[in-house]
Amino acid sequence: MTGGGDVPVALTEPLSLHMRNMTGTNDRSPRCVALQGEVGQCVSCSIYAQRPSPCREFAMSGDNGQVNDACDRARQKYGLPPLFSPHQPVQSESYVIQGASPLSDHVQSAD
Repeated sequence: MTGGGDVPVALTEPLSLHMRNMTGTNDRSPRCVALQGEVGQCVSCSIYAQRPSPCREFAMSGDNGQVNDACDRARQKYGLPPLFSPHQPVQSESYVIQGASPLSDHVQSAD
């Protein structure tokens, strides 16, 4: 894994004397200041190329065929189903929705 990006300081807040975190991620109802869109609809990171190391290291459930319980819990909090189950077949086709913005705005690939 590569190190964290050069996160704009204006989007962070102090966590301890020597550490900072993304603004909003330490709140009672966490929501990162860099997250754009509506959860459950379409979201993206406004600083994806500069995202910090915790974001780079957090694996989406299903990456490399592995379940990520933390990902599944986060999705469950918003009423969303898990992305992956080792008992489900792998989806091999995708479908375009009329009027949707370009895929590159919403899909993030591994570095």
